[in-house]
Amino acid sequence: MNLSKADILKYLKTDRAILVLCILAALIFWLTNKMSETFQSEGEVALQYEIPPGRVMTSALPKSIKVLYEGSGWDLLRNKQLNDVQIEVQNRRSSHFTKDQIIDLIKEQNPDNVTIDDINISYFDVTLEEQFQKKIPVELVEKIKLVDQYFLKSVKLVPDSVTISGPENLIDQITKWETKVIDLKGVKNSTTLDVNLKSFSELEGDEVVTFSPNTINVQLEVEQYTEKSLFIPIHITNGPDSLKIFPNKIKLDCKVSLNDYDKISFKDFQAEVNLKDVVLDGQNNTIPVVLSSQPSNVSNIRFNPKSVEFFFVTKLEVIEEE
Repeated sequence: MNLSKADILKYLKTDRAILVLCILAALIFWLTNKMSETFQSEGEVALQYEIPPGRVMTSALPKSIKVLYEGSGWDLLRNKQLNDVQIEVQNRRSSHFTKDQIIDLIKEQNPDNVTIDDINISYFDVTLEEQFQKKIPVELVEKIKLVDQYFLKSVKLVPDSVTISGPENLIDQITKWETKVIDLKGVKNSTTLDVNLKSFSELEGDEVVTFSPNTINVQLEVEQYTEKSLFIPIHITNGPDSLKIFPNKIKLDCKVSLNDYDKISFKDFQAEVNLKDVVLDGQNNTIPVVLSSQPSNVSNIRFNPKSVEFFFVTKLEVIEEE
């Protein structure tokens, strides 16, 4: 329904309209007076530290503090959250920040119409020392479940080492660093993913040690495998020519990828028995078989027998009758 200007003016002259306008005027007057009063509020201020180049903190400092502050209702409405506070640390061994100094820094970096009443800490000390760096290898932590008949052919980390920075007394003790856990299930395809390093604060409770980079690329090569059986001749080392063994071959079973199946032959393996420290004329004439060489692209190797018998072969002398 469309109302004309005359209809609106006529309605505004009614008792009901006058009552509504009076109530609205009273509400606005009350709200204006109320919002002009002073209120107290509690908030949190994030602290950020500016450290001189080439220097590091020896221990972790508060990341934030709780602040009790006050202002008019209008001021608090405009400033619902206090600004982050930058703390500039001087280039010296130790700096002491009192409660009053911290409050002054909060005041300087927040609006003048907000009054800081109190904070929840009394002081803190910042101790600096020279930044120390070194390169350390990365160790992958994984829980990878492969589909049956598939295997993890290779794992490549890029980069495989990172630069660690922090106080020398802490850096000296660290020789490697782990990634966060890769948890994958039902894997049957090669894949690439980015993995974060464990943060120092997760293990030690502070962040005085950092890593660059703190994320690495993990390349997983997955292939389907099959079983392959081979007969491998056994070589004799440190034994006389007259010494023989039985059997003279082993049967070897291994897992190999479908792509490499035809590339693998018995020549890629070497089985041997070493008679260097064996008493040849003793009662025991068995010796263990050792697999001394194998290709890198096979796994789960099993072979039999594990030991063989050795014996001597002598030539028979032929005596001629006169």
